[in-house]
Amino acid sequence: MKFSSRHIKSQFVLQIGFFVLYSIAVSLIVFLTYRQIEKKRNAEFLMLNLRHSLSHSYITYCNFMLNVNNDDQFFLTGKNGSTSQFNSILENLTDSLNYTIQNNSLSEESANLGLRDSLISDINKYKNSFNYITLAILERGMKGYGNMKAIQELSDKILQHFAISKNPEFFLFGIKLKSLESDFNYSYNFREYSGLISLLDEISNEPSIGNPTNSDNQELSSLVSSYRSKIQYQNNTIQLLGSNDSDKGLINDFERNYKNLKNSFNKYAAVQHTKILSGIAEWKVFAIVIFILITLLYILLIWRLLIRIRGPLGQSIEFSYHLSKGKLPAEDLPIEGHFEFSNLNNSLNRIKASVKDKQIFIENLLKQRFEIDLSLQGKNDTFGKTLLALKENMRKARDEQLKYAEEYRLRRYRNEGIAKFSEILRSNADNLHKLADVFIRELVRYLEAMQGGLFLTNENDEQTLFLESAFAYDRKKYLKKTIAPGEGLVGACALEKKSINLTELPTDYLEITSGLGEAPPNNLLLMPVMNEGTLIGVIEIASLKKFEAHQIDVGEIIASSLASTIIAGRINSRTSELLEKSQQQAAEMAEQEEEMRQNLEELKATQEESARREEEMEGIINALSHSFCLLEYDLTGKISKVNQKVLTLLSLSSENVLGKSHSEIFGKGTKADSILFTKVIEGTAVEVIEKVKINNKPVELSNTFLPIHSKTGTTVKIINIMSVNF
Repeated sequence: MKFSSRHIKSQFVLQIGFFVLYSIAVSLIVFLTYRQIEKKRNAEFLMLNLRHSLSHSYITYCNFMLNVNNDDQFFLTGKNGSTSQFNSILENLTDSLNYTIQNNSLSEESANLGLRDSLISDINKYKNSFNYITLAILERGMKGYGNMKAIQELSDKILQHFAISKNPEFFLFGIKLKSLESDFNYSYNFREYSGLISLLDEISNEPSIGNPTNSDNQELSSLVSSYRSKIQYQNNTIQLLGSNDSDKGLINDFERNYKNLKNSFNKYAAVQHTKILSGIAEWKVFAIVIFILITLLYILLIWRLLIRIRGPLGQSIEFSYHLSKGKLPAEDLPIEGHFEFSNLNNSLNRIKASVKDKQIFIENLLKQRFEIDLSLQGKNDTFGKTLLALKENMRKARDEQLKYAEEYRLRRYRNEGIAKFSEILRSNADNLHKLADVFIRELVRYLEAMQGGLFLTNENDEQTLFLESAFAYDRKKYLKKTIAPGEGLVGACALEKKSINLTELPTDYLEITSGLGEAPPNNLLLMPVMNEGTLIGVIEIASLKKFEAHQIDVGEIIASSLASTIIAGRINSRTSELLEKSQQQAAEMAEQEEEMRQNLEELKATQEESARREEEMEGIINALSHSFCLLEYDLTGKISKVNQKVLTLLSLSSENVLGKSHSEIFGKGTKADSILFTKVIEGTAVEVIEKVKINNKPVELSNTFLPIHSKTGTTVKIINIMSVNF
């Protein structure tokens, strides 16, 4: 068959026509296919943004719950930045959802499946549960707002009535009431609520409150009843609100609604994804049929085109599918060799990297690692900025929580200490010695110290301090039982009437002994026991670790309470003594007349006997003067007379010896202290051996202290018969 030029031309034109038709068909198929791909890309991006918005709303809720207790704006206006942001996110989420339904081919099928109504309903429930939580928190209040403010005002009025009553038991009720109220307001624990109700029952059972007889008590009873109602209402509000650890309450409803909304959203996204994949598959089949009908020649070209598109498109679909399910693919999509998908793959890779960075960031936030940072994807990365703001808020909340916990620990330590020692003082007020032993032992333990001593004055000598009780001191500390004002650290504390806190102690002041050996203390605390400016005593506490400021503060408060108890005990004791003396005086008056008559008869005989005894005693003393060193003391312990042997031994004149105490002459290390002289004055002869230095030479003194009585049997002076061994 021969072909003319016209035939060839027509064939050429036909080929051109076929090519044009082929090009149009291919262009149409490519256009429609590309449109479906773009539609899927936009749908996937929109669904991802909706998912991020849903997560963002939950993070906003968490941020609200973390900071609401310190947000005055919220309690004043009923809303704040978090509530406005939450409602705005949900409005945008609803608008975006309506847009996907109105502008997507899946709207009809989604409606048939009931997903649209389910999503809208779940969003409304989610939003309403958040609003219910905000209303419950407003009702509960915080600090100076809401029901908590009303509770605090009622408790303050109750405490004012307690103060007016001047009842110590009411004072303890007030301390416990404020402590339990503080625990209940900030922990929302049922145990604190039960304790508070029990305390209110105990207060109501008081006769003056349960059965009031005057207007003040009636008002107090009314306040207690109102306070109980407010506490019960507050507890009901807290129970209604619930917590993350409970399966009941508004918070649990919010979590459940969030999960339901998330599940509904995932179902909707799955339907979207399935329909898009189905549409793409239909278009592929249609394209293949058209390509086969046109020409087998073009099938190879179309097939190669499909191969060129299908590979990277399938990778992108699978990659985005894993992202939509919350799974991060192990490897990134390739961005070289496929120009059509390089931007898509690059965007998906950046989304994956951003999600991974934010996931790691959130995990670190949950572990309270606030030193980590998050790189923003750009100036419009609102999710990243929100996470950074959340980190800062969580850090501030953590710091506030730690600060409150420390304040609560110090306040509880102070209140428990005051309550504990108030009970100790009350239980042992009638026995000063037992009170001192129990008090110093428990104070050393409460301050976590190792040793302690309690020095007190007495009614006869308000200047000299006597060691009344000690805890964990070794035997050497007991040798010095009396301390004058200004003498040593204890005397300095008594003189200045101020607490002394030493971290550097004098050498060899004292040692703390344990099973591991002996060691000097690292801290010594001396506190005056004062009552209205009058010194009652000094407390000395030694510890291996340093005392904290709150421990010193509690110690000073307890020391003041001890002073009041001792003063009250002394007054009670003095009152009892005066009462007993007045009763005895009546009986003694009758006896005195008879005794006066007998005394007049015996006086003459006694005077004669006394003169004879004085002559004998003078002879004995003169005989002892030749063999021993003799010293006479008055009842205050001052030397009133010495013989020549003493002056020769000391190499001193009588002017330098008379009028001074034993320790001033023979050194402060001597054993002749006020306790020894007290025993001698009471009629007991005491023998003491001392090792001292006289003129820089070691000397052993053997002292025998003897009381000299008057004719009535009263000690009038003390004689010391001293032998010296060099």
